[in-house]
Parts: sequence; C-alpha cells; structure tokens
Amino acid sequence: HHSNEYWKFPSNLIAQKNSEVSIFSTIFKHIQRLYFAKLNHISRGDERELLTLIGSNSSFFARKLSSSAQKLTIEWLRNALLLCAQTDSELRDSNISDRQKAIELTLLEMSTTQR
Repeated sequence: HHSNEYWKFPSNLIAQKNSEVSIFSTIFKHIQRLYFAKLNHISRGDERELLTLIGSNSSFFARKLSSSAQKLTIEWLRNALLLCAQTDSELRDSNISDRQKAIELTLLEMSTTQR
C-alpha cells in the first residue's frame, strides 16, 4: 500500500543522515513540481508537456502529481513556493543561526494556510 511508504519517506531521509537542508530541498522541489502540474492543468497542457516541465519520463508519476496538484489551489502553491524560496535563500546565507528552526517555521506556515 503506497500510503504507508509515503509516511516513511521523511523518517527514511533522516535515518539516512540527510541534513535538514537536503530534506528541505527535496520538499521545495516537490512543491515546484506540484506548481508546474497545476499550471499545466490550468493551461490545458498534455502529459508530454508536464513530463518536460517536471523533468521526468514517468507517466505514472506525472498522473499522481497532477492528481495531487488538483487538490491544491494555485494561490496556496504560489505562496508555498515563495515561502520555500525565501527559506532556501536564508539557508544558503551562512549567517542563519538555526537552520532547523527556519525550516520548521516554513513548514508550519505552509501547513496552516488554506489549501
């Protein structure tokens, strides 16, 4: 069952000793792909165009991504992208003292806004 695998994903990343920053980068990339899928749907693009946008050749992945994107508003996706981009920029700045806290605050803000 795929839902069990989904919930294991974050803990697997941490268990593999991935840094918070690399985990956040993975989340950011996924949000970007969801945004591309939503834009593709709005513009009535086809699967081939979506595959190009997301940099994949898996039709199954494109369909799942498209299905997930349809459950989110374009406004939520745009806001999530902006939050991720801002946090990503802050994480690249060596002056940030608590990277994990910055990531947690971003994820918290994303989770509490209407989807």
